[in-house]
Parts: sequence; structure tokens; C-alpha cells
Amino acid sequence: MSLGTIDLPVRYEDTPATDSHRQVAIFARTRPAAAVRNGIGVLAALAALVLPWLGLNLSPSLSAWHLHVSLGAVPLVGHISYGLVVAVLAACAAVSLVRSGGWATTVSRAVGWVFIALSLVFVVTTRLVGGATLFALQTDASQSHIINSQFLTNNNTPAPTQFLGLDFDSKTIVLLYALRMGWYFLLVAGLVLAGRLSRPSTRPQRVAAWAAAAAALVVVVGLVLGSVAQSDLDDGIQAIDTGRPVAGQQLLASAQRLNPQIGYDSGLQLALGQAQADQGNQSGLADYAEAIRPGGVDLTLLQQAQLFQRALAEVPAGTVAGQVLRANVVGFLANATVTAKNPDLLNLVAGALGSPAVSFSVGRYYYEAGADTLAIATLDRTARTDNSEVRSLALTYIALSWLQLGNEAKFRQYIVAAVKADILNENVYARELSTGLYVPGTP
Repeated sequence: MSLGTIDLPVRYEDTPATDSHRQVAIFARTRPAAAVRNGIGVLAALAALVLPWLGLNLSPSLSAWHLHVSLGAVPLVGHISYGLVVAVLAACAAVSLVRSGGWATTVSRAVGWVFIALSLVFVVTTRLVGGATLFALQTDASQSHIINSQFLTNNNTPAPTQFLGLDFDSKTIVLLYALRMGWYFLLVAGLVLAGRLSRPSTRPQRVAAWAAAAAALVVVVGLVLGSVAQSDLDDGIQAIDTGRPVAGQQLLASAQRLNPQIGYDSGLQLALGQAQADQGNQSGLADYAEAIRPGGVDLTLLQQAQLFQRALAEVPAGTVAGQVLRANVVGFLANATVTAKNPDLLNLVAGALGSPAVSFSVGRYYYEAGADTLAIATLDRTARTDNSEVRSLALTYIALSWLQLGNEAKFRQYIVAAVKADILNENVYARELSTGLYVPGTP
């Protein structure tokens, strides 16, 4: 230091980069670059709030606002949506960044790490504890498979068994393939905002650290409860299978107390119905269990349908058991229509035509049988689905039904609509029909 001069501290971020160490603009250590980089992180978090996290084939996709934290029987947590958590954290990060002029802060870095953890927690807890979400995904995938298995170009397409080259069980595969851009944007937001965290030095920082630790503990407790519930479920099913229905019911009740969403497991409802039947209790679930697992007695499709009819009449649709039962009835009716060519079963089990898998299977059967008016009316239900490809398939068979009725104008109208709906170019059959390359008939 020379006399009469003062050495001012120079901020490292403000020093110009040399040509040999020149950085990409948004990674440069300057205020504008930091503001852009952190702004991208906040915008990615906002995108995670509006874009879907899980995609279903036959139903509207689920956003963060539709998905709730699944942690077993942990009180109140199940009422909190991921959308609310992400919105609060994104607001905290945005306010902190504005106050700092764009520079990363302890708050913004911490929010980034929480976003990364939250994206992973969502996948893990949904797979291990989130029975309701898994049930919706599996039911949707099952119906989609039934529809695609009847179509010419998709008939031999096997279900995926790997994700990114790794082997997972079927439930995990369904969940991972259902992840959509909203979830990925949350992960991106976390990677952009996260940074080195210093030891909490102020009271608010210490409170935030303790809150994060408490949240982590709640997640661990929820996963433990889910693990114990799964163990009780397995033991309960085994007890019922070995002739101990009372002990099995107690274990199943324990599993549902520890994780209420485990009731969406079809194995639990089947075992509960079997236990009730073993004790002479002719309940709706007992009829359901007899229809699914006849116990060595060969039941005709008509007898199975009659048992399903009684079960549906006794088990309320709004209950968890009712939802599981109705999903299985849909699969039974759709497959029975495809394999046994017997849509008359629908006369016994009312309301099933609201399912895309059933309406498509029955409508296609009517088309093959020459009942074109019935085919058009039934397939019109399928054409109302949110899935453009399934709608394209339904419109194709509606067009063919009109052609069999001798109405070529209607045929052209619906085959053009089928091609327009085929945004993924999967319905080759419709395109060949529209260009006259394929002779109309059963594909």
C-alpha cells in the first residue's frame, strides 16, 4: 500500500475472465450472468407447476396440484399437494434473489437442493406408499394394453421391461414411463439453483435448517410405515391362503391403518374377500373373490358376470374397494369380449361401457358381427377419450361401419377425422384406408 492510496477489495466475480479462462455467458461470475442463471432456475420451477408430472393414456394428465404427498398414516401430510410445496419454495427463492440483485443466496441454494430432493422423494414415496396414484397408472395402462392388443400394428408390441437400460419391477416401470415434463423441470430447477451451502449463521437460517431436518424425518417415518404396512399385507395374504382368515384379516386391517392407500392393492381386496367367504360371510367382496379366484371350480363367463353383478351392487362405487372391484370388472368384460366374443355379458354388469377398453372392444365386436348401428353408437363413447390415438382407432371403425351401411360420405368424413387424430402416426390402417391402399375389412 503506497502513501495516499487505499486498496479497495475487488470482488472475484467482477474481475474479467482472460481468454484462456473464458466462460459460457450464463456461467460467468458476473451479476448479469448470475441473474440469468438463477432466473432460469425460478422459471423452471414455475414450469413444473403448470406442466404435467404424470401422463395417463386415457385420462387427463396429472399436474403437481393433483398429486399429494404419500407418506402412509403420517397425519395431515396427505392433504398437502406437491404444487403447494413447489410454489412456496419458488416464491421464497424468487424473493431472496430479487433482494440480492440476482446473486445466489443461501436461501436460493437451499431451495435448489430441496427441489432435487423433492423430485426424488416423489418417485420413491409414490412407488412405495402411493397406492392411489399407482392404481390409477396401472388401471390406465391395463386398459390401453387391451385396446392396443386388438389393433393390427400394435398387436405384437411387448410391454417395456427396462427404463434407461435398467431392470425394474412392473409397478416401477409404469411409474417411470409415466413421468412427464413437469417433474423433469423440477429436477432442472434444482440443479440450476443448488449450490454450496454454508453453516447457518442467522436465526432464520437455523430455523430453516431445523425445518428441513424435520421434513426429512417425516419422509423417513412415512417410508417406514409403508414398509411395515407392505409386510403386514404379505403376511395377511399368506395367512388367508393357509386357512387362517381371522389372523389374516387382522394383519390386513393393520396394513390399512399404517398406510390407508394400500387398500388400492387388488391383492388386499381379493384376500379380504376370500377371508370373508371362508368365514361364511357372503359379502360383495366375497362374491368378487369367488369370481376372480373360483377355488378349483370351473365357472362359466356368465357365472362370473353374475358374481360381479352382485359384488358391484353391494360394494359402494365411492369406496376404495369399489374402485378396485370396478377396475377388475372392466378388465374382465373387455377381455371376455375380445376372447369369447360375448358382449351380452354387459347386460349383467351395467355401466361398464363408460370404460374406453370395454366400449372399444364391444364396438369392434359389433363391427365384425355386422351390427353396424350398434358399433357406431358404442364406439362413439370411445371416441370421446382424451387420447388422440385411441380416438383415431375408434373413428376408424366408425368409418368402416358407415361404409358397411353403404354411406360413403360418412365413411370419408370419419376416416379423414381418424387420420387427423393420429398425431403420432401410429394408425397406419386408417391412412391406408384413406388412400385406398387397403381393402376394408377386419384388420
